[in-house]
Amino acid sequence: MRWRRLLVLAVIASLAVTAALAIGILLLGDFGETEGRVLATTFAISVASLLALPGAQLIDQERALPLAWLTLALAAVAFVLFEHTIWSDDDSTAWKRVGIAVVFAVATTQIAALTSRLRADDRPAVRGVYYATV
Repeated sequence: MRWRRLLVLAVIASLAVTAALAIGILLLGDFGETEGRVLATTFAISVASLLALPGAQLIDQERALPLAWLTLALAAVAFVLFEHTIWSDDDSTAWKRVGIAVVFAVATTQIAALTSRLRADDRPAVRGVYYATV
């Protein structure tokens, strides 16, 4: 239980800090290129935190650990690619890489969330819908 509580608190704290930072930039900043990049970074932190949460929940439940770690890894890869792309003047294909990474991260996050809800006593119909969805 301690692991989950710490993770949830970390996600909440990161969302609160990024929201406060974004509000501060909007109220006090000139809103130039740098401010836009900082806002994009705060958005990316929030999204990556939320994408990682179902994977961390599976780790806490000690279930489907390869899926859980893959979920965390893909959320991190998507975050790093997004950050690299917004803070560098890379070519246009960089955004395609970001999009691909985000799609895979979202897909594994959804599968991890569904997996964390499965129970040993679920009816066969529920398991069938789960496998069809995955």
